[in-house]
Amino acid sequence: MGLAGPPWFSDRITKFVFCCDSLMRTVIVAFCLLATVQLRADMKVKDYKRILASSDQGGIAFTKMFVNGLGDGISTANTMTGNRLFCPSDNLGLVLGNYTDILEKQIAEIDKDDAKYEEIPIGILLIRGLAETFPCPKPAKTSKK
Repeated sequence: MGLAGPPWFSDRITKFVFCCDSLMRTVIVAFCLLATVQLRADMKVKDYKRILASSDQGGIAFTKMFVNGLGDGISTANTMTGNRLFCPSDNLGLVLGNYTDILEKQIAEIDKDDAKYEEIPIGILLIRGLAETFPCPKPAKTSKK
C-alpha cells in the first residue's frame, strides 16, 4: 500500500515526509517555507532608518551585519579592480563604525526635497561616501614631447 501525497511529490519524497515524526515534518516544512522567501540584496534608506529607529534588537543587529558585509564587499571589490573608487591609507582597516559613520553622513546630506530620497539603496550612498572620504590621488599629467 503506497502513501498518498500531492501528485508533484515523487514517491521517495512522499515516503520521507510522511514517515518521519512530527518534529521532523515541522522542520522540513519550516525549511521549505523559509527557502521560498525572497531575499533582497539591497536596503533602501527608508528601511535602514526605520529599522535603526525601532526597538527590534534582532533587526538592528541584522542591519549592522548587513552594512558591515556591504562595506567589506565594496572594499574588497575596490582593491581587486584597476580603477579604484576610493583609496584609504594602507594602515587603516575599515570596520563597521567607519561604514556607519560614512553612511549616516551621506544620509544627512541627501536632498530631502527629493521625494524619492528614501528609495536610494544604502550601498550607493556608502560607495559615494567612501569615495568622498578617501579620495584617490589624481595621476600626474605627463607632458608629451
